Amino acid sequence: MQKQVNFVVIAIIAILAGMLLPALNKARQTAQKIVCANNLNAIGKATIMYTLDYNDWLLPSRVPDYDCNRDQWHMALSGVNYAGNKSTRYAGWGTTFYGNTKRKGTYYCPSANPKAFYYCTTYAHNRYLFGYPSSGPRFSRKTSCVTQPTMTIIAGDTSEVNDYVLHDVATFAYRHAPGFDPGDGTRALGSGFYLLNGSKIVTGAVNVLYFDGHVLPKTFSQIRADSPTGDVLKLGYDQNQKGETWP
Repeated sequence: MQKQVNFVVIAIIAILAGMLLPALNKARQTAQKIVCANNLNAIGKATIMYTLDYNDWLLPSRVPDYDCNRDQWHMALSGVNYAGNKSTRYAGWGTTFYGNTKRKGTYYCPSANPKAFYYCTTYAHNRYLFGYPSSGPRFSRKTSCVTQPTMTIIAGDTSEVNDYVLHDVATFAYRHAPGFDPGDGTRALGSGFYLLNGSKIVTGAVNVLYFDGHVLPKTFSQIRADSPTGDVLKLGYDQNQKGETWP
């Protein structure tokens, strides 16, 4: 009799666990999505704080005398270099970075692929806005170039592990619920072709930071709808407004 009672109790526990686990998993995904949005919000504030200290100039994506161990955007805004040591060049503007081997801080998304090693961060910024075109000289811009801050993208989740800049809509990582992105942490520059031609489908959403400070989750189709030509990273600002240039 006791064995039968134990079996019934175990069966009830298994049923309850089966009912609760999906709800707990959904709650966990929602919490991770919120943490990610808060990270991007902090990055947005740090970006603006930098411009206030530098007479409205945006932090260039590739500064003159660029050193990849010292001058990447997250290193500048956090005041911490590649190795996790205090920067000798930047004071930092309120974000946290602990070096490229640490999976914590402002620049780490908790929903990122846990099996991937992101050599930069799990976020990337808009290369075109911050003066790093695909070809030609680098340059600086002032905040006055932004004409529609609700449309101008500063940064977002990235699928690339080897770079800190967004190249196109396929560079985003659509890692958040309700779906997922099988290419998160594995999609390299150029392989986004498979996304653009529809042969690889992503079902999740990317958190996107806009210049006015709001963070919005968007699916791949929603991002594409913002700019049918695919130039979503060039929306909302005057591309011809440039400052000093350098190689």
